[in-house]
Amino acid sequence: MKKIFIFFILLQISFPTLVFAVREIESSGNFIAEVRPENPSPGERVIITLKSFGFNLQGNFINWYLDNKLQDSYTNKKQFSFFVGKAGTSNQVKIIIKNNQYQMSKTLIFEPAEVNLVWQAGTEVPNFYRGKALPTPESLIKIWAIPNIINSSGKKTLSENLSYRWYINGNLVSNSSGIGRNTFLTSANKDFTEKIINVLVSDSSNNLVAENSLSIKPQAPKIIFYESKPLEGIDYNNALSNNLTLINQEITIKAQPYFFGLNQIGQPSFSWLLNNQKFTPPNDNSLVTFRYKPETEGLSKINLVVANSNSTQKAISSLLINFNKQVIDFNNDSN
Repeated sequence: MKKIFIFFILLQISFPTLVFAVREIESSGNFIAEVRPENPSPGERVIITLKSFGFNLQGNFINWYLDNKLQDSYTNKKQFSFFVGKAGTSNQVKIIIKNNQYQMSKTLIFEPAEVNLVWQAGTEVPNFYRGKALPTPESLIKIWAIPNIINSSGKKTLSENLSYRWYINGNLVSNSSGIGRNTFLTSANKDFTEKIINVLVSDSSNNLVAENSLSIKPQAPKIIFYESKPLEGIDYNNALSNNLTLINQEITIKAQPYFFGLNQIGQPSFSWLLNNQKFTPPNDNSLVTFRYKPETEGLSKINLVVANSNSTQKAISSLLINFNKQVIDFNNDSN
């Protein structure tokens, strides 16, 4: 017997935006300080790179100050890095560039904030299943944004008072964005390609900004076979292997679909083949019992196709049973 484990990976990426968790409160001179990432999360490393317009920074005297403390190790360097504090804290970086003829400066304020994304796929899994329901083609997906934005007075901003901007593959979804719009509903792509969802959360002044993103890539629905035992019921702890040797007189097999979309119309259909011959279980289409006669022996191949009404979601699986005696009956108590 084998156990089935399924995993889903979330990818974190960044998108450029028009508002930032970094504020420039003072600037003089013809240079810029490029900040990456633009909206740092609490505890994240920030890299600041100096770029100039019309003059060469080389040969100038450059000082970096972090929270009013001179950073000696970065003297005369065009790049500086540090780790921002936790949510609700503030860091100040000041850059002074000077030579014998002029002096330029810039001061940046960093106010880190964060938003977590939690998603749920609207796909079918059995009640016992402890894993996460995975998205499949055209299945619905609901996403919750859970922000952690703390203002300068140390108070956490209520979720409903924040502004949410939702993006799909970099394109703003305006009808899902706005004040208090912390949930987002979408569907997985039909062609198994990934869809990237990004949210940018800001307070009323656009000073405290957090962003996060995730990748939704649909998986194919699955069928997993389990044994249904007369006294114990369905043994969901152990999946049947694709090659099964029958030990007892008969076996009842449960075909369990995984990850079919709940938004699909109707229940998925089951199409069974026994040695390329169609058959239909008399009661529950997901349960079938196989027996053998003593005078024959051999292998039997069971194929199953489970599909929804419009075939956008389909799963195919097969099982090879060694009866030692040829299988001749299923779900027929008269033999």
